[in-house]
Amino acid sequence: MLDGHNLLAISATGSGRSAYMYMLMHVILAILEDPTLCPTAKFPCNPAILAIYPTTALEEDQVPSLRTPNVVNKLILESRNKK
Repeated sequence: MLDGHNLLAISATGSGRSAYMYMLMHVILAILEDPTLCPTAKFPCNPAILAIYPTTALEEDQVPSLRTPNVVNKLILESRNKK
């Protein structure tokens, strides 16, 4: 990822996915703020992580923990929008 390649990761429940996503976003933001931390890294100026949850309950549980300084998040609940 630090070489500018996309990453798709699939992992089991309880394997630390959420912590990895939070950590990765903070590392990316830190490198964007101070490129000397990793001079060869290239990231878009507005990086994004897409998280797809298998259940609405898990999604609603995880979103509040994504609300940290300097990280913008958007919750889309498709099932609630259907009539």
